[in-house]
Amino acid sequence: MTFPRISIIGLGLIGGSVAMAIRNRLSDCKIIGYDADPNAVESAFTAAAIHTASSNLKEACASADCIILSVPIGSIGDVLAGIAPHLKPGAVVTDVCSTKRTVVATAGRLLPAGVHFVGSHPMAGRELSGFAAARADLFNAALCLMTPVDQTDASALEKVEGLWRSLGAKTSRLSPEEHDSLVAQISHLPHVLASALVNAASDEAMAIAGPGFRDLTRIAAGDGALWRDILLDNADEVSRSIGRFRAELDRLEGMLKGGRTEEIQSWLARAALRRKAHK
Repeated sequence: MTFPRISIIGLGLIGGSVAMAIRNRLSDCKIIGYDADPNAVESAFTAAAIHTASSNLKEACASADCIILSVPIGSIGDVLAGIAPHLKPGAVVTDVCSTKRTVVATAGRLLPAGVHFVGSHPMAGRELSGFAAARADLFNAALCLMTPVDQTDASALEKVEGLWRSLGAKTSRLSPEEHDSLVAQISHLPHVLASALVNAASDEAMAIAGPGFRDLTRIAAGDGALWRDILLDNADEVSRSIGRFRAELDRLEGMLKGGRTEEIQSWLARAALRRKAHK
């Protein structure tokens, strides 16, 4: 067993799903669950997703071999500062945040010597939120991005990668900078676009929307506060992605105004080929 005792801080969709997956796959592991919302802790305990329910952040982490932070990026600094004095030597801290530069830098600044931080981001989720939306199979065949830096302990990195693999995920390594650039393009920008499409559509158009529109805008139903913090934390890379997208729209608009039939068809065909190549 890599981690005999795991503490999960935050029992929403991702944290709750991690707890369920560990209970299903790692029978020897004891799970301590904490959430600022006591109802979430009670729900997780009642559902047998955690072994021990804790209402105290210090107690939730003090005996843990691994601490998984499943809290919004806007709260990560306060949580790291709150747990840092209470972690035992050799403990490993990881996270599930959608941005990485801030969390890796903050952990490096706040965690004491002898406690190891490993950045991780499972590319799995739903537009729903809260423990009620958690699923034990959420990470099956999902990709979990690891974001080590020069200071990352090699053994801790391997252990966290092993944990995610035991939950059904595949792992890949990126620097925090690479992570934030790439994820802005394939996660953060799509959320922006889905929200923009919904906001731009008239009530009359929304009333007749079919499955194509609903599929394309599904993620716009996500937690606004959570996504606000993600977009602000990765604002520079999101802005770059918006610029690239705007350039594609401008290019298409020019082709439409010029009636350039063959260029429009080629533009659409290229997108179709790229999409089919990355199913």
